Amino acid sequence: MQYTTEFKILNDYFWAEMAAGLVIGKWLRRVESFELADKLLAHTQEEFEHAQFWKQRILELGMEPIQVHHIEGKPNYFIYLNSIKTIEEFLCAVHAYEKRIPWHLNLEKTMDFWSPGNDVIMTEMIRQELPHIGWVKEYLTSHYTPSFIEQTFFKASLIENQTYLEMMKWYINSDDKNLQKLGSQALLKAGTFSLSF
Repeated sequence: MQYTTEFKILNDYFWAEMAAGLVIGKWLRRVESFELADKLLAHTQEEFEHAQFWKQRILELGMEPIQVHHIEGKPNYFIYLNSIKTIEEFLCAVHAYEKRIPWHLNLEKTMDFWSPGNDVIMTEMIRQELPHIGWVKEYLTSHYTPSFIEQTFFKASLIENQTYLEMMKWYINSDDKNLQKLGSQALLKAGTFSLSF
């Protein structure tokens, strides 16, 4: 079956939000601090709410979400998050990954494969993502030293950047001309994304 670029992207959004919710949710059983657990719970709930939103958008296109993790050669953007052992490293990684979302959505919404009105939806989703960046950064800066954060976050940021670029290269090598264009634009503008905390 031939899928439109819009469907492919929305389907990726759906599964990315689901994966993020599952990964973040696992840490609820690992942390002792109620303050942190409560923030993780709220973050997890919002990831699942976003997944429901993207699912609804897919249904409105007359489609249903399809599994994509088994596609041969497709990079696993979340593999690093699943391998982390400490909450400090995990929070730095979450911050690194969440920082990417507004940047990437702003890039994607300029593409011409979307249904009418999608730019408004993307702008709203970017607005909803910003608090995820805010609370993690605030928690890290209030509980850990600047030198620890800089070192740990920099490692996470480099890994996120590498996996993101691998995904964009996979887009370029796909047989979808719109994904090829998106991947090319992402690589072209990659230098405008800040890897700093």
